[in-house]
Amino acid sequence: IASPPVIVNTTHATRDLPTDVLRAHSVPGHHLYTGPMSDLGRFLSERDDLWVQDPASTLAVGSIADLKPKVIYDVCAGLGTKTRQLAASFPEAKIVATDIDLVRLAGLQKAFADHPRVEVIKYEELQTRSAVCDLVVLDVPCTNTGVLARRPEARYRHQPRRVDELIGVQRQIIADSIRLLPGAGASGGGAILYSTCSLDPRENEEQAKWARKWHDFEVTREHRRLPEGGPGDPDERYTDGSYAVLLTR
Repeated sequence: IASPPVIVNTTHATRDLPTDVLRAHSVPGHHLYTGPMSDLGRFLSERDDLWVQDPASTLAVGSIADLKPKVIYDVCAGLGTKTRQLAASFPEAKIVATDIDLVRLAGLQKAFADHPRVEVIKYEELQTRSAVCDLVVLDVPCTNTGVLARRPEARYRHQPRRVDELIGVQRQIIADSIRLLPGAGASGGGAILYSTCSLDPRENEEQAKWARKWHDFEVTREHRRLPEGGPGDPDERYTDGSYAVLLTR
């Protein structure tokens, strides 16, 4: 019915923002890109302090901006959007990024080839590392029910069996990531930042409860953003939906 707008994360802008192609969004730290789509790639290539990211996507890292992690593992880094946000939000932290998808991994390696604080590794290398960081970021695979305006094909994948499979994958990713945190047991320390672009409580709040029950995590900083904006509404109001929670020990 209507195409979602292109939203740029401008929270960490180090230079003046061009008013001819950017217009303020209703969520602070975000702007709408209003220029020709054919120029978007060039525009972003000239600004390493700006990138395309919806307010729903920025929610997770933004919710922990006051923390001071020294080493961060971005385990489901995908295209590297949150990796860039992590690097900008925590300028003194070392960040290790990976993804199990080989195409995305290749994109990560290219995007951060010259970055002084971001190391990209193969997903298999996680098996050899333990107690190496104080924050693990898990932007896990999900049903995408919070971003259907951008991914309309996702509605056809939202079947009971598929949801059950994703829930199992999400729990396995959480469990496999625990060894990256310092120590062992409930007092081992460290935290997991878990996030999805789903609206399904089974992938969100229920997963946090599962982590608390079976892995002795404390559930803190839990946030849910519902989609906003739609046909007839101004683009400045549009956001996707998402969920984020910090699991601490």
